[in-house]
Amino acid sequence: DYFLLGGDIAANKNASDTDVRLELQKVFKGTSCYLIVSTVEPRKNHAFLLDTFEQLWSDPDQDVRLVIVGRPGWKVEALLERINCHPELGKRLFYFTDLSDVEVGYSYDHAKALVFPSIVEGFGLPILEGLNRGLPVLASDTPVHREVGGDHVGYFSLNDKSSLLEAIKAFEAEGVPEK
Repeated sequence: DYFLLGGDIAANKNASDTDVRLELQKVFKGTSCYLIVSTVEPRKNHAFLLDTFEQLWSDPDQDVRLVIVGRPGWKVEALLERINCHPELGKRLFYFTDLSDVEVGYSYDHAKALVFPSIVEGFGLPILEGLNRGLPVLASDTPVHREVGGDHVGYFSLNDKSSLLEAIKAFEAEGVPEK
């Protein structure tokens, strides 16, 4: 037998905005924010995600933000330097390492979509957490992501760098509603 893991941060759904730092609230105001929640480590593929958003930011018609939530893991020194020295940091790129559960819930509730480009995953709990909060999810097309997300997730190919780019452009063009 087996059972599926679950994501229950719903208890925080009734938290007040006063429980969320003003800096985080400001990030989610005014433009589309795409969220990734995970430890920053090579298999989570943050570099692929950042490459995609750099392409989006080079298009003047694309006004989108990338919000990275997660503590640094192992073997990411170069990536962290890239993020922390990025010209869009604090403008269209935001990185939080210390959010409370309430603030993570707030991020899920106010993002336009969760993006999850992981190469290898044991389960993919953020996919379940995002879906549980009613957040659209874009995930890399891997067997475990399909097992967790089923037909409720939009999938993109890690072998085609334009796949995620086109999916986000479609979200923006279709006017997928902000939460």
